This record gives sequence, structure tokens and C-alpha cells, in this order.
Amino acid sequence: MENNIVKVSLWGQTVGEIYWDEKRKQSCFSFSSDFVAKSLDIAPLTASIHNPLLAQGEVYLGNKKDLYKGLPEFLADSLPDNWGERVMKHWADHYGGKVHLTPVDALSLMGKRSMGAFEFEPYMEKWEKPTDIKLPELYELASIIMEESKFPEGEDPLIHLQNLFSVGTSAGGKRPKAIIAINQTTGEIKSGQGLLSTDYKYYILKFNERKQFPTTLLEKTYYDMAIETGINMMPSSLMDINGIPNFLTERFDRVNGTKVHTQTLAALAPEADSYEDLFSVARKLGVPNDELVKLYRQTVFNFLGDNLDDHNKNFSFVMYENGDWHISPAYDLCFTYDLTGMGFANRHELSVCCKDKDITKEDLLMFGKANDIRASEAIIKEISDVLYNFREHAVKNGVSEVYAEVIQKKLSQNLGIVSESAKGQHIADVPDSPSIFSHIAVRKNKEKYSINASLPGIKIYEKKILQEDYMAYSFGLISKEKLAEKYFQEEIKQSRDKIKEYLVGIAVNLTCSRYPESCLEESEKEKIRSYFFSFGNIEQRQEIVHEVWEIAERQPGVRLSGKWFEEAKVYLNQLAGLSEGQDLGHGLKR
Repeated sequence: MENNIVKVSLWGQTVGEIYWDEKRKQSCFSFSSDFVAKSLDIAPLTASIHNPLLAQGEVYLGNKKDLYKGLPEFLADSLPDNWGERVMKHWADHYGGKVHLTPVDALSLMGKRSMGAFEFEPYMEKWEKPTDIKLPELYELASIIMEESKFPEGEDPLIHLQNLFSVGTSAGGKRPKAIIAINQTTGEIKSGQGLLSTDYKYYILKFNERKQFPTTLLEKTYYDMAIETGINMMPSSLMDINGIPNFLTERFDRVNGTKVHTQTLAALAPEADSYEDLFSVARKLGVPNDELVKLYRQTVFNFLGDNLDDHNKNFSFVMYENGDWHISPAYDLCFTYDLTGMGFANRHELSVCCKDKDITKEDLLMFGKANDIRASEAIIKEISDVLYNFREHAVKNGVSEVYAEVIQKKLSQNLGIVSESAKGQHIADVPDSPSIFSHIAVRKNKEKYSINASLPGIKIYEKKILQEDYMAYSFGLISKEKLAEKYFQEEIKQSRDKIKEYLVGIAVNLTCSRYPESCLEESEKEKIRSYFFSFGNIEQRQEIVHEVWEIAERQPGVRLSGKWFEEAKVYLNQLAGLSEGQDLGHGLKR
């Protein structure tokens, strides 16, 4: 689209106009004089209406950094992030790649559906109309894009994409999601981009990506804990779609049927890269002191709870029509520490006290004091107490025992304690006896996890293992021997059978050589397997069994020690008809 001039509106008032300068690869925005006269300062720290030049119609050039895509910072929040861009790209690709969209065109496509309160004209009117939503179909459609799959044959992909485009492009973030509205009386679900009757509430539905790491369940767990610690969040829950849990959270930019002007920290202060900057912006906007205390709670929660995804778009401020600014409810709180990666890669997006990792209690106390948080020590203790019980919250939300145990152990390190669950090592411990394997290796290659091992008489190939099992091994909750036993059960059985056959074969040969009268024809050798262990007296059988072990121990590749030694010993005793009290006795090598 060329020469597309887009009108920007807020609460029915024209804010200004914006167009794209293709030569500069940058947008040009100018305020409406009527809007300036209203004295609503929608971008006070970047493009304030109190700037004399902007108030007189001077052009405000967009920010060329990747995050802003050449748009003014205060408008860039209206663009879709990673997920919305993927949906938009699929939509454009189905026009044969002939559609060239500039960032200003993208604003026009957002129309009245963007997050916050900005609206853009001209817009695609057919996408603004609320439509009924069938969540199972919407989820499967999102899955096609998530997994880069093809649409079903015989179906028009453009129709599907337009449906997903209308509900899935406005919300920010990387994870696939949809904007929906739910009738609180009837339960009816519609697309939630436009305003509906007061019977509806507006939600962001984050789809479960069906990856190994249980992000959806952990986000619900972190929501529960955040609420318990006094952090302000919108009501959230798990929504089942086709038997799969998805995260549903109410929107804070829709209140009583009206839109709320919303700006992220990135939009208000593009250079902000620390919690110090975050609190500085809050003070410049004049937010109430009690909200700063809640923001401090969120700061402590992020550091103690390993929410490393604390970048400048995951903090927002809202402005109401009277011009007052407030800190928005917290969102996107989750455990994001990579338990399978290198420790040095796990860093917070925003720093505190000039540190982005290894934050101590003293750092948090110092930061609290610098921001006049009087009860900072009590707040740290409250949040620590809640995180100490993470495992209980996690299991309640369906997180597996392994993930709950591993994450609890990591959180306990942050809290400077050792949790009772970690002490108990409920999953597994080092085996009591030596390993039945001669070699075990557990490996990680990017996002793939594997194990290989060696067993007597059996060739074992490398096998993929679950991420949670790799993490359990990494954190010492399961030994590599136990992990190998879990993944090589069939191979272990085959190896045991081969060893037993080998030992029985030795016993048969010894019987024939020592007691030739007991031997039969070659064709009936199999009968000897049962015959030997029923002939003669106990002393004769014991003598042969002893010799079996002496011969076997001298054979290469035969491992007769520890756990298998005892199993094979019991096996031969049973076949020889020796009772439990008539064990092989003295002189047996291990």
C-alpha cells in the first residue's frame, strides 16, 4: 500500500495523522491542534503535547530501532508482536506475496482492534465486526501456524486466516493467543477485538503450545502465588480446549465497556533497561505511592521467582480519560529460567543495582530503601514464604512431580534455603548397588535430549529422553542409572535373558562333561536345561553352579556384579532346586 495516511484516534477524538516515508524507512506523525487543546498528555516522556514544536504541528519522526519498526514509540505498542506478525505474514503470503505492508499499513489493518485505546482509520470494516468463536477450531487453526503445517486440503486457507487474523493479531508477545469476549450470563464466546454489550468481559487466551515444558500450567501457578503475595493481577484461570489446558486472563485495557489508554515501559521510556528506570518513570507519571509498593512486590517476586522475561514490554502504565496515570496490573509472570541451559545465559532483562543475575537479599533491601519502601524486608519474607510452597501450588495446577521438584529446588536456591521436598528426593536417588550398565551418557544438543548406555550382550542405540527427565538428572533428583533403567527396559530384559541363557549353557556343558551318563542326544539338549536341575543331589548341583560362576567371570563382556549378580545367583539357585537356606555359600566371587 502506497501513500497510506492513517488517522489516529483516542476515545472518539482525532489525535493526529501518520504516514510512511518510504525513502527514510520511517513514519511521520503530527498532532491535531484540537487534540493538543484537550491537554491529554498521552506520551509525556517522548512526544509530549507540551513540547512547543509538537504542539504547533511539527512532525514527530518514528523510532528506527527494531522494537519500534519506524513508528513513534507511543504507537508502536499497537502493532502485533511475534505471534501477530506470524499470523499477518501467513495472511499476506496467501495473496502470492504481492501485498507489501509498511508499519503504518499494519496500524490501519489493526483498525479498532489494537490493545489499549488507540484506533486507526481507514480500517477493514469486516474484521471489526464481532463474530462467534468456536474455540476448538480456533485452537487447531493456531496449531497449524505454530507448527508451520499445511491447511487441510479442499479448504480455503484465506478464510481460516481471516478468522484468526480478527482475533489473534492485536495482543503482544511471542506465544500464540486470541482476544475473546465471554458473555458472563450465557457463556457465549465472541471475538473480543471490538466493544460489545456490558454482559461481556474481555480476555486474552494464551494457547498451550504443547511443548514439553509446562509453560501454561506454570503461568497459572505463578498467578496463584502472585495473588497470594499481594501483587495486583487480573483474574486468570485455565480453560480446557479439546482436553488441553490453556491460560485465560482478563484484559485490563477494557473496563466497564470502555477502552483504557495503555503504554508499556518501552513506549514511555525507550532507553529504560533497569528497575531503577522503571520506578523513575512511575514517579515522573505521578502514580500513587501505594502502587509503587505493589511494584516493589512484583520486583522481588520476579527475582526470587526466576521470572527472567522481565523486559520493558512486560511492564505497563494506564491513563484514564481524566489524564491520571497508574501502574497496570502485572502480567506475563512465569518461571522462565532455562534449567537445561548454561547458567551464564540465564539473566534478567532489566537489571537492579547494576546486576542482572545473582541478585541477593541485600540488593533487594538496598533497592527498596532507595525507593522509600519501608516494609521491604517484610515483603521479601512474605514472598519467600509463598515461593517456598511452590511445589504444592504447581502440583495442584497439574504440573508433573518432576518439574515441580526441579523448579522447587531452583527456587530454594534463590531463597537461600533447602526445601523439605528437595531433601527428600522423592523422584529417585542413587541406587544401592553398582550399576548394571558398563557405560551411560546423558546429553543435550540444543533442544534435544538423549541417553545411551552399554549392556552385556546387547547393542544399545541412543534414545531421546523427555526434557523433564533431563532436568531431573541435572538437578540430582534422579541418577543416570535410574534414568537408563527407565529408557532401556526392553534392552535390559534382553540382556538378562542372554546372560541367563549363557549361564544355563555353561551348566549344561559342565553336566555333560562331568556326568556323561546324564547326557542325551544333541537334538534333546533343551531337555538337559530342565533335566540337569533335577538330577543328582544338592552337593553335585552346588558344585556345578559354583563352577558356572568361575567360568562366567573369566569371559569378556560378562558383568556379574552388584544387582545382576544377585538376580542371576537367585535364578540359578532356583533352577538347581536350592532352597533359600541352601545358598551358593562361601567362595563365590563378585
